[in-house]
Amino acid sequence: MERSYIKDIFKSKKKEVLVKGWVHDKRDLGKIRFLLLRDVTGIIQITAIKDKTNNKDFELMKEISS
Repeated sequence: MERSYIKDIFKSKKKEVLVKGWVHDKRDLGKIRFLLLRDVTGIIQITAIKDKTNNKDFELMKEISS
């Protein structure tokens, strides 16, 4: 899959995109987790909800440092 820049994600009609960047910030509210991912074009929020997100990915979000 080809990388998409954050500024172009909402212009695309793709259901899945690959973004690369660094973690700007993160929040953990227990059953919901947020990552703010930044690249050279902007910031996007990634949201994971327990029981709706793959358990491995949900737990991985807790281990990521910002």
